[in-house]
Amino acid sequence: MANNKQHNFSLSGPSHLTTVDWSNADHRRCVASSLVKGVSVLEVDRQQNLTRPGQSHLLAAPWWLDQPLVDKDDSSIFGAIYEFKPKHQHSIHQEYAPRYVFAFRRTLLKQFSITQDLKLDGLVVLDKLHRSSRVGEAIEKVRNTVTAVGCDLNNLFWLTGHSLGSAIAMLVGKTMAKLRIFLQTFLFNPPMISLPFEMIEDETLKEWCRTGKNIFTAAINILVEDDRPAEVRIC
Repeated sequence: MANNKQHNFSLSGPSHLTTVDWSNADHRRCVASSLVKGVSVLEVDRQQNLTRPGQSHLLAAPWWLDQPLVDKDDSSIFGAIYEFKPKHQHSIHQEYAPRYVFAFRRTLLKQFSITQDLKLDGLVVLDKLHRSSRVGEAIEKVRNTVTAVGCDLNNLFWLTGHSLGSAIAMLVGKTMAKLRIFLQTFLFNPPMISLPFEMIEDETLKEWCRTGKNIFTAAINILVEDDRPAEVRIC
C-alpha cells in the first residue's frame, strides 16, 4: 500500500470499531466513510505501482473488493464495489448490514488523476456531470450488480461518496430511483453549487457577485474541452 500513514488503514482507520453494531447509525456512517477512503487508497496505490493482488484489502476484512470502477478516459480508479463477507466476531445486528457498497472517491490532486478529476469538478459547476463517461460507467455497474443479485430484504445496497464522489453517488441514486430502486446513501462533503446571492442586501455587491459567477462559469466552459454526453441505456 501507499507509503503514507494516512493511507494505512491500521493506523488511520476507525480503530474504535472493534465490533460494528449495524443498528447504530454512527457505526454505519463510519464504515461508509472508511470504504470511500479505501477507493482513494486504491488509486494512489495504482499510481505508485504498489498494488499487489489482495494487498489493499487485507486490513479491511471482512470487506472484499468485488471490482474497481475505472475511468475509461484516464484509467484512474474512481470507485469500487465492495461485497460484505461477514465474520460474526466483528459485527452484530447483521440484518442491517449491506451486501454490497458502491463507493466513489474524492478529487485526487495526483499526477495521473488531477486533469480528469478537475475537469469533472468543472462539470459539477456547470451542472453537466451527468454527461460524463465516469457517471455513465457508475450507473451501468450499479444497475447491473443490483439486477444480477436482486434487491430485496436479504440484499441491501449502499451508495456512498466524498466530494466529487458524492456528486456521482447522487446521480447514480437518482437514476436508480427512476427504476423504483431506492438505495441507502451516505454523502460526505457534497459539492455546493448554488451561491446565496439573494441574501446579499447591497444591490451593487449582489450585481458584482453575479457578474463574477458568470465570468467563472464561462472560464470553466473553456477549460472543459470535451463535453459530449455519455451513452447510458436504462432498460
